[in-house]
Amino acid sequence: MADMRCANVELQLDVDVMILEYMLYQATNALLQALQADDEDKNTEATTLVLAFDTFIRYFSHHHPDYVKSDQLLFNLKILEFLVLVSDLRSGSSSDKHAQHLRKEASRNYEARQRWLDARRVQAQQPESLAASSQANFPYHIEGQLHTTWDHRILHRDTESSHSTWSLFHLLPRFMEITAEIGSLLSGDPNERWMDIAGEFMLQGGVESLRPQVGIDAENSSTLQRRVGLEECFAWGFIDYRLALRPSGITNDQPDELHLAINELFRRPSDSADVILQEENPMWTSMRAKYLSEFMIAEDASFQSRESHLERLSQTYPREGFHDKVANYIEKVWEHHGQCCGIPVLAEIEQGHIKSLDVEGQDFDDFMIKVGLRRDAFGLLKFKL
Repeated sequence: MADMRCANVELQLDVDVMILEYMLYQATNALLQALQADDEDKNTEATTLVLAFDTFIRYFSHHHPDYVKSDQLLFNLKILEFLVLVSDLRSGSSSDKHAQHLRKEASRNYEARQRWLDARRVQAQQPESLAASSQANFPYHIEGQLHTTWDHRILHRDTESSHSTWSLFHLLPRFMEITAEIGSLLSGDPNERWMDIAGEFMLQGGVESLRPQVGIDAENSSTLQRRVGLEECFAWGFIDYRLALRPSGITNDQPDELHLAINELFRRPSDSADVILQEENPMWTSMRAKYLSEFMIAEDASFQSRESHLERLSQTYPREGFHDKVANYIEKVWEHHGQCCGIPVLAEIEQGHIKSLDVEGQDFDDFMIKVGLRRDAFGLLKFKL
């Protein structure tokens, strides 16, 4: 009798979801390996699997337009997208599709950072008891002087012709989102290691934003891309929402859950579940100050001094080492998420079990025989014919 399973639409959806989750898993795993190894074969394999997944997800969206992706699938998609963008930055290449997508995000990211800066400005004007957390390591007025020192106009930039398609500034919000989501899942406070990576992320973004850009693209140039600088790259920390300014002056415009979760990353932990502290985590205050202080330079420093200062920062904090830190952290996040929420069934079968269904040992061997699966000489799964 002919195999008629594909005639069952619901069954076909289940099969396609299994394939989608498996291909996403494989592409993510391959990309993580490629990012952490200088191996052309691994890069080629990762590129092939990412392209295959991209093709299949378009097929999936076309044939199942009403399918609502699970939170787990959406989170894993965020992980893959982030890794693809990190890989593009590392290789110095980016596709037009990625650039166009990031340009759409750029305006929202910039506006969000400006709202944070406005809120912090208000917070700095409050009585010391309310503003202490953001003033302890780096007084607000000193930060203002530092940012003014590195102002684009002082750097004598040709702001009308300078253009950068996208940069680390665009990836920083995605990094924060991923951390906030995994933090909500694991119900734990960010540790010092994460804060160190986040701080260097801001430093790397700051160095990149202050370097004179090369290349002219008048069509795609925008006010946003010309204005992003040191101040925006370091515009992250805890803000008491009782003081925060809302978009367009609307005081009842509450932040969405994701922005609240990101803000919580920087809140000072409390010893009591009944007490919620409206203060920034001192560890983060110190970490942010540490990396921001790397930009300290005389206000009247020459253009050459500023350029050599940025070069020294690039040598002290090499970009390649930073990419490795980020990839390693994201791999740990991805693994933790898999441990909590499970990995695709097809990936479990490859590993020799289906723990999510309590099928292990002899039960698994019996299952393999029943469904007609075997491994070839390379360990890959194949159906017996």
